[in-house]
Amino acid sequence: TEVELIKADLGFQEFTTGAVIEDGPLALTNGTPLNIEFNQLESVIRTTPTMIAPENYDLAIRDNVEAADPTQPYDQSLVVTFKEPPATNPPGGDGGTGGTSTINDQTNTLVESALSTLATTIAADDLFVDSVLRSRTGARQGLFAAARAGKYSYDTNTRLETNIVQGLLGFGASLGNTNVGGFIEMGHGSYDSRMNSLLGDVTGEGSQNFAGVGVYVDYGLPIDGWRLTGYIKGGQIDNSFSATIAGVNAGYDEENFYWGAHLGTHYDFDVADLMRARVFLSYFYNGVDSSSYDIAGNAEIGGARISIDSINAHRVQAGSMLEFLPGSNLRPYLGLTVEQTIAAQASGTATDAKGTMDLNASDLEGTTGILSAGWTYSAGSFSTELGLNGYAGTRNGFSGQIQANWRF
Repeated sequence: TEVELIKADLGFQEFTTGAVIEDGPLALTNGTPLNIEFNQLESVIRTTPTMIAPENYDLAIRDNVEAADPTQPYDQSLVVTFKEPPATNPPGGDGGTGGTSTINDQTNTLVESALSTLATTIAADDLFVDSVLRSRTGARQGLFAAARAGKYSYDTNTRLETNIVQGLLGFGASLGNTNVGGFIEMGHGSYDSRMNSLLGDVTGEGSQNFAGVGVYVDYGLPIDGWRLTGYIKGGQIDNSFSATIAGVNAGYDEENFYWGAHLGTHYDFDVADLMRARVFLSYFYNGVDSSSYDIAGNAEIGGARISIDSINAHRVQAGSMLEFLPGSNLRPYLGLTVEQTIAAQASGTATDAKGTMDLNASDLEGTTGILSAGWTYSAGSFSTELGLNGYAGTRNGFSGQIQANWRF
């Protein structure tokens, strides 16, 4: 069996002399001849390598197109010819030495898909906290609504690109110096997962829809300007994904329960006659339920069952905001946040006819800087805000948001 290793449109030349390497077998007299690793797909998740010894293959230069000038070779290939079919699984026999099965790294795209559900729930966290618990117009009293659209990319095991549109609707009331309320959240996301593999590059595409409910509290401490905030929430997210792995359809449609909690504090103080500052510290916990599904094989490739573990994430945000007060109604603001994702890993297993293997884990862990700017407008019982956010680091991208509050 002949396999093309390298195709050279301008042909091959000796490195030291520059002499043309002519069509025909290569005599490997310098250095140590190398074993060749041959990988065989046994199922959509499993590959088995075989090391083929030098005495069991021949290397040669092949002329694809004969050059008009023999001193200027044109369109050649380096090819290997196996003297007998490569053996797999120990013992490898005369053809080589069989190796231990490894996970097909194309399955990384399935882990990335699971991780995208976590990225979507994190975006929902940020909208609620930014528009409600860190509101610059005061406590929510009555009906409030907010919406945000963003485009993000994440530095994961590969690269995850997401587009998320989300909204929330809630009602708040004041009990003395404490504000409490409930809310519903919903949204839609689309994402791409792209990865390179020696077995063939994989591009996965998916979409998500989610909806959830939650309750919150915004408690005023005895020190003027200092407040504690928190919420708990839960909901369901539907994740539809499509990709081709090992030449078979590896798509699925899964529904998962998600949950989240937040605890934070912020302190407001005046820094000038027309300027007010806020410093804040927040903790977030997010979780997505486990899932499992089957990938059907075909006549040549065996299928497998994929099991993704539940995902739990912990994040911390610290930052400050500066609000300008040039007038009583319109107030611009500028903020800077540093976010550290401490734990946010997706992992799981894959099972085929020969047994169970661990999938390659992926995570959203790392540091992100967030720059925020916008304007707040309030008049009577109504207030609204327009804002933009830029992200750099583990999470990259931008988002825009609008929110409104009606007091009764």
